[in-house]
Amino acid sequence: MSASMTLDVAAGFRLSPAELQLLAFTGDLHAEEESPLEIHERYDDTRALERAARRMVDRALADPETLRPHRELVRRLLILSQPDARVVLIERDQHGARRALEFYERAGAYVPYRFEGGEHDLGAPRAIDDVLREIAERLPTRGSFGDFVDITLSSAEYFAFSLFAGELLRRMRERGNEPKLPTSKIKITGLSRPPRDELDDEGTPIAQLFTRLPEARQLRRGAPDWERAIEALSKKDLIQRTGDQLRLRPFVQDLAVALAAKHRLVLTRFDFGAEDWIVRDATLVPVPGSLYSVRAVGPDTIRVVELTREALELIAERAIRSDIPKDRL
Repeated sequence: MSASMTLDVAAGFRLSPAELQLLAFTGDLHAEEESPLEIHERYDDTRALERAARRMVDRALADPETLRPHRELVRRLLILSQPDARVVLIERDQHGARRALEFYERAGAYVPYRFEGGEHDLGAPRAIDDVLREIAERLPTRGSFGDFVDITLSSAEYFAFSLFAGELLRRMRERGNEPKLPTSKIKITGLSRPPRDELDDEGTPIAQLFTRLPEARQLRRGAPDWERAIEALSKKDLIQRTGDQLRLRPFVQDLAVALAAKHRLVLTRFDFGAEDWIVRDATLVPVPGSLYSVRAVGPDTIRVVELTREALELIAERAIRSDIPKDRL
């Protein structure tokens, strides 16, 4: 029975480094700089290549006589080796950064990719709508009942809010009450080659805003700018005064703790242009039972929105599709 008749084309294909090198020799496989696949010009371990050939034939990934790879494997390798774009969901917290989801795109087809257990895992190609659906399923939002939070803050107000958030997190930790922060439903271990170190969240809207407006960090308690920021936060019902103490309102405390703990998800699309890359991203903050979007909407303005499922889908579309109007949310 031929390989083309026995291979499950809907399944994921796992390739060892030796199998990848064998494909480079037999199929003239070439990886561009943006590819996660690492292919060496020389590979002198002939026994490893022989074992790789037998293993690929046994799994119906290659023809037993010519060692020609199955056309479905060739398709996935073409997308991964010469991609037009990359979509990645990065999860960050106090322990560092991890990839939650990763796709490579070419001519409208998206291949899920991960490097795990020393092998390359190549998922089945899918359309953009399937990618968006998977992202939304990994990030559950609150049910559509009650009022959803939607606040707009100046850089000074956001900075003051962040100081109250930091104090709240510190008090919790002093009492031994380390917050339990939600995580995405999937974890990808191991690392592919990260283009331009996107695991650092510099370049997200909040970081960009404070890079442009360093004066926000000069706020001092009791100064006129501080008092104006406190008054604005009070009018927006985000803080309350109890005696001489100012505290965050209960309905924003989960959000504040997540922000203070630097817990976020960054959904990013990299388009690999001939001259430079085009980067679009969205910053999401998960809290128990809900999800927020945090983004700059002006030169001195940050908007924080608690997301419905529909709003999440729109934000994901805006980040990874080029045909969604920017003013729809």
